[in-house]
Amino acid sequence: MPQAAAALSPPPVLFVPAPPAGQVPSDVIERRPDVRAMAALVRAQAARLGSAKADRFPRFYLTFLGQDGRLHVDGLPALSGTGGLVGAGVQLPIFTAGRIQASIDAGDARLQAAQAEYNQAVLRTLEEVDNAYSQRSSLDQRGARLADVVATAQRNSQNAMRLYEGGRRTLQDVLDARVGALQREDDLIQTQTAQALATVQLYRALGGEWPGETESARH
Repeated sequence: MPQAAAALSPPPVLFVPAPPAGQVPSDVIERRPDVRAMAALVRAQAARLGSAKADRFPRFYLTFLGQDGRLHVDGLPALSGTGGLVGAGVQLPIFTAGRIQASIDAGDARLQAAQAEYNQAVLRTLEEVDNAYSQRSSLDQRGARLADVVATAQRNSQNAMRLYEGGRRTLQDVLDARVGALQREDDLIQTQTAQALATVQLYRALGGEWPGETESARH
């Protein structure tokens, strides 16, 4: 009888958290830092464009010399004070040689560019989430199939040993069956590792964690 090979200890159970469910695109967009940054850039460019458009309107101003709070408006004796105000005036946007309109056009172009980049960021985000979910789903299906394959390979290895003990198989048949079972187990472990990595990528695509998750799922 050949020397019995030492039995290998079973591999430790690898915990793979379930993929997060119940997410909607609006939540993902609000949670992603890169998308929020692009949205802030759009708001900033819109504010700059609004400021450029405001240059087309007249501007009123008051000029003070002292700090006594008295007002003096030239041309209106009834409202005059003493020494507190040099005058009141208005600035009209005339004779600007098209500078204001050019500034508006430039601001509008910057806003449109920021909006285009924001749209691209949103589409890229949704694509990353969809790809991450698809990858995790395909790995889940592969893992389920491999689990059945591993169970079948282990039964074949056990049956080969029994047949060998009964004199109907050779030792090489037993070793081949055992090696085949170990290879299938290794394939399953590799798939489970890929599932864990795909879950990390999915969390990243979604913009991070959200309330209500367990500590084990976060790890």
